Amino acid sequence: MTKTIMTTGCLLAVMVLYASACSPVALIGPNASPVPLSSISALIAKLSSPDPHIRTYAAEYAGFYGDDPDKARLVDPLVAALTDPDSGVRAFAAQSLGQLDIYDPRTIKILTSWLTEAGHSDDELSNGIRTLGVFPRYTSGATPGLIRIMMVRKPGYPSPTYHLIRQSAIETLSAIGDPVAIPYLLSVFISPGELPWLRKSAAIGLAKYRQAANCSVPYVIPILNSSEPEIRINSAIIINSATGNNFPDGNRDTWDSGNLDNYFSKGGNSEFLIVSASEKWWQAKGQFGQWPPCQNGLDGKPVIP
Repeated sequence: MTKTIMTTGCLLAVMVLYASACSPVALIGPNASPVPLSSISALIAKLSSPDPHIRTYAAEYAGFYGDDPDKARLVDPLVAALTDPDSGVRAFAAQSLGQLDIYDPRTIKILTSWLTEAGHSDDELSNGIRTLGVFPRYTSGATPGLIRIMMVRKPGYPSPTYHLIRQSAIETLSAIGDPVAIPYLLSVFISPGELPWLRKSAAIGLAKYRQAANCSVPYVIPILNSSEPEIRINSAIIINSATGNNFPDGNRDTWDSGNLDNYFSKGGNSEFLIVSASEKWWQAKGQFGQWPPCQNGLDGKPVIP
């Protein structure tokens, strides 16, 4: 069944004042994404409108044309929208450029600059970081800025949602795969004051580095004794990946934190098998290994005490 509604990007007041800007969309099926009915040419024209509400609408819905064979026409106006005076336009332009999945060096340069500039909104940073993650092959230059954002730890600063932006930075860093990020990811994981889901993201990020992150092993071994089951599992996931072992359930990169038993098997001692395997490996072999240093950061100074 097809149902026509107004676009979600149009607030009620905007619908009243700018009805011509808010084209209807079609929903196909109960869980389908809205598909804008404006043509690409119409969206390009709206991106040049003097009205920021209309530009915001166009920047948001341009991303729904990811499967359109003519989508490349949207790249130039969306790149221009990254420097729009309106923050909402910039944020949605960043989002749509990622959804279109067309690499453009101008996009990477602008979004990378956002990471170290003041005054960008949470939405801009969040969408920009995610789009950088779409093109990890070309975004290694963003690594220092992503590290900077990830390492901001003050509660409530710059906003209560900033930790979600930090999580996006963690995910993009692990997609880029620059080993200079390893001590910073490790620092987030081993810090007991960090939010549990951020520690989980850092652990999964480290695991993606595989044996390039073997310097992290001595730091996470003590955390195998944590009273928190998921922290023990996180540690074991890192050890399994960084050492090239094949522990039970060792290659999971996602799970439900509230229902670990559905994802990780337990042994007769009620401990998770991946944790027990990590402990046994360390006692039998790991503690006798030679582990490279892991503490220094971009400036050569220690990241990890």
